Amino acid sequence: LYRPDCTNGSDWNIYSTHTNTHLRSGLKYGGCNAIPAPGDYNADGATDLALYRPDCTNGSDWNIYSTHTNTHLRSGLKYGGCNAIPAPGDYNADGATDLALYRPDCTNGSDWNIYSTHTNTHLRSAHRYGGCGDIPAASNPATI
Repeated sequence: LYRPDCTNGSDWNIYSTHTNTHLRSGLKYGGCNAIPAPGDYNADGATDLALYRPDCTNGSDWNIYSTHTNTHLRSGLKYGGCNAIPAPGDYNADGATDLALYRPDCTNGSDWNIYSTHTNTHLRSAHRYGGCGDIPAASNPATI
């Protein structure tokens, strides 16, 4: 669970259904307007905490933290705009979660932009797919 808190800082509570135990409770990581976007960004087999912070003035940014190694994998990575919806997933099947943004556009058709933090390359730019009222639903391609 991600609990937004504009006063004290947002926190994560992580529960394992495998062991029926709380792995982390009240882990402070995030802010008031951040959107949670967890995934395995470094392909180590463990889910990392990730936040997407929309910013219409300076450009949106991503912050990624590994609870497995207790290190910041990325901090303030500029990628996105203010109307983009984060939809991270492993789009190139390399085992690492990629940054993905879905931009709804009712006039020209919505588009996807996908960036691999694992290889530091753009996988897709302005790929048109989707309509005005669609909601992105990312998945691991290996499971489809």
